[in-house]
Amino acid sequence: MSGIASGDSTWLVVAERIQPQSAAAEASLEIALASALIQSPGKVLALSRGKYQLDQVCGIPFRRTDSSEVITYARQASAALARVRDSTLRTTVASCRAALDDAREEKLERVEPGYILKNKPGTTIPVKP
Repeated sequence: MSGIASGDSTWLVVAERIQPQSAAAEASLEIALASALIQSPGKVLALSRGKYQLDQVCGIPFRRTDSSEVITYARQASAALARVRDSTLRTTVASCRAALDDAREEKLERVEPGYILKNKPGTTIPVKP
């Protein structure tokens, strides 16, 4: 998985050929592809279309994150998506960017509720009874 996460072309070919046999294996592969997205966004997006769930690959699928990791990853992934020049991936890039934005907000809400209050004035956080 660390080879795939590097974004190296050879390892992405391996990712394309792998058939995960369990949900855990598929999740691990999606996490590796999310890491590779920063290094090789065009290749990862081309590979993900139809084979992997784009909302998972682009949705910050990391198991443990804190707010600074979420913000840093989202910035890096967004910059990587801006580098994709393949016009056939235009819709895929837009879908990935939407999944990334949604995941960033959702994860930040979970790991640091104060982030939402500070960055979205007028937002209240529901209090559990």
